[in-house]
Amino acid sequence: MSGFYVKINFLFSLLFLCFSLKSQTPEQLLQIGDQLYEKGEYFGSIGFYEKALNLDSTNAEVLYKYGRNLTKINRHNKATRYLLKSSLLGGKNIFPELAYELAEAYRHSGDYRKARRHYTTALRPYRRERESYWYKRINQSKESAQWAESNDESNSEFTVKNFGNKINSPVAEYGATVENEILYFSSLRADSSKSDYVIEDKNYYSRVYYSSMKNYEVNKVELDENLKKEALNKHFLNLNLLDETAYFSLCDSNYQCEIWSAKLSNNKLQSAKKLNSNINASGCNNTQPYPALIEGEEHLFFVSNRSGGFGGLDIWVAKKADFGFDKAVNAGAVINSIDNEVTPYYNSTTQTLYFSSNWHIGFGGYDIFRSKGTINNYKSIENLGKPINSIGNDYYFQQFADSALFSSNRLNENAGGALSCCNDLFKLAFEKEEKVEEKEVAEKPKVAESITANINIDVSVEVLNQYLPSDLYFHNDVPKPSTADTLTNANYLSTAYEYLNLQDEYIGNMEKVRTSDEELDGLTNFFENDIQKGIKSLEYFSPLVLKELEKGSEIELNILGFASSVSKEDYNYKLTLRRIESLINYFKSYKNGVFLPYINQTATNGGSLKFIKLPYGDFAFSNDLNQKSKTHAVYSLEAAKQRKIELIAITEQSNKDFGKSKLSFNTKTYQLGKVTKEQLQRFFLLKNEGSTELKIYNISSNCECATLEYPTRIAPNTSERLLVNINTEGLSGDVKIELTVVTDSKPNLHRLSIEFTL
Repeated sequence: MSGFYVKINFLFSLLFLCFSLKSQTPEQLLQIGDQLYEKGEYFGSIGFYEKALNLDSTNAEVLYKYGRNLTKINRHNKATRYLLKSSLLGGKNIFPELAYELAEAYRHSGDYRKARRHYTTALRPYRRERESYWYKRINQSKESAQWAESNDESNSEFTVKNFGNKINSPVAEYGATVENEILYFSSLRADSSKSDYVIEDKNYYSRVYYSSMKNYEVNKVELDENLKKEALNKHFLNLNLLDETAYFSLCDSNYQCEIWSAKLSNNKLQSAKKLNSNINASGCNNTQPYPALIEGEEHLFFVSNRSGGFGGLDIWVAKKADFGFDKAVNAGAVINSIDNEVTPYYNSTTQTLYFSSNWHIGFGGYDIFRSKGTINNYKSIENLGKPINSIGNDYYFQQFADSALFSSNRLNENAGGALSCCNDLFKLAFEKEEKVEEKEVAEKPKVAESITANINIDVSVEVLNQYLPSDLYFHNDVPKPSTADTLTNANYLSTAYEYLNLQDEYIGNMEKVRTSDEELDGLTNFFENDIQKGIKSLEYFSPLVLKELEKGSEIELNILGFASSVSKEDYNYKLTLRRIESLINYFKSYKNGVFLPYINQTATNGGSLKFIKLPYGDFAFSNDLNQKSKTHAVYSLEAAKQRKIELIAITEQSNKDFGKSKLSFNTKTYQLGKVTKEQLQRFFLLKNEGSTELKIYNISSNCECATLEYPTRIAPNTSERLLVNINTEGLSGDVKIELTVVTDSKPNLHRLSIEFTL
């Protein structure tokens, strides 16, 4: 793995000095900066890009390269400003990768919402190449941002501590292990460095150091004469021990590595030898060895990009034999991915493999994961969560009796100039392994906002309403197109999955009419989030409804239906009834008809489920969809969002005695005539005229333009306000905003309206 060190090539330092003696153009500065950047000399290239930026702060190329370089030295938050500005100035048309890099910068800054938006933009060029690496990579990053946003809270039971400047330096420390109270770790440090932490020594390599865990006096692990020759002009790192045998990596300046073993005695390595070709596959990177006992036999875990893997760097394991090591076996698809899995550590006592990955769902670059099991038989992976993982890179996790060590480049006080350029060693104290907070992510989330079902919760009508309202969307004129029927045999879930398969058709048709990037992004988000969220919500909601019915409850599901304004009102009314019917069919077929006794009122426990159909047919106002092209009328985001049904509330059946609460209104209709304001505000006075508390389950509107504020409970003989704020931007003609109020009183459905003309 690269990225553990900071150095600047001395030749380019001289070039920088020479160029500073005369006037430079932005083009000249970019040229030198590019050469440094291609060599991985990011602290050198940043100076050239910054100087070019000072000369021309509106050049999209300069802005892009400066912002991109900032991400390489982990100034992600600052990078977002320059990458975004470059995009707005046309950089997105010059650099196709800009949207992805901007999304990555937002994710590594912890701004997951903005990251998701830009990942959506970055996905667009690959939507017809869903098997390509880049489609999978960007989509996986987008799912990670969604997951991270939902799991961002840190476990307060644990405190992660930096080892401090007695161990950590301004450059890189990583790969720590402890044996007999001695800390061994790898570090890329020089004998001296400038005050700005830039090291100009071109003969600058990683070495393994040791320190007592008591006084933290750091010394180099000594090498015998033969190993000194082998390690000349190479990085010596990743030392791990099993008894007196040390395994480690020797790597060239590009971190192409081979795995060696030696005897460690008095902190000196002797009798070193390179491991056989079963470990050191020819022409491949072989690194990060970790020896462990599995069922009493020694095995070696290591990392390699050899053929036969899943892509990138994979984790492999080989059993030790008399002649060396047997043929290595890939750790398998549960562990490895199409990207990189690194830094394996195996706890033989708990039979748990710990490793880091930049592919599996997580917070930042590399996250630490674990999986219980043995060779080729691993269980679902678990993300160790925060505070172990961060928005940075976290790896080299090793566990001990009452603590764990790992490396991270998260922001910390030991990074020169407040940059988290490099890795530090961190320590985590805990009482028991089970207390490490785990986030299971073995199965990738299939929706942007996945909901974790917990059927063990106590269900009630009030609890069920906490999961409503829920929107379920339909393709144009579905189900049963071009008919006047109000019934259908279609099952909503089937229509929804068929709808999802039309994403490319929607995007393709809207591209033909020169739709803006923002509209296309909105459509992509609609398919990948809105439709799928509705499906997942329904799949979660259904078993909770069943659990309530199994208690013998008599309940009603209230369903609003909508259609776009392309067809006539009567046709839309019947279409929305068909859409509601498709949802009823879903419940009838759910789990081989488990709801049927409740729907048919034949359940032996007296439980029953009724469906209250509320087909609005049209929205609050007539838009101009029917005046636009057929493409807009069918495939636009505006049209797509109008074709839906809405589960608004679960109520106890209206024929029951609801007690003594009673709801009244000061008025049920406002007729405002012609209005010119962009913002309107009206309120309805809601009064509970009964002697018991009144519950409001939900108030739904047929227009997204209306924002509602209302209480959920009204005390006896008390009045409360339902405040309606209306944004009239985008509305035209005659407008009728209808509100549906759902309560636990009798009657339990109430209709209100506000009418005006623009």
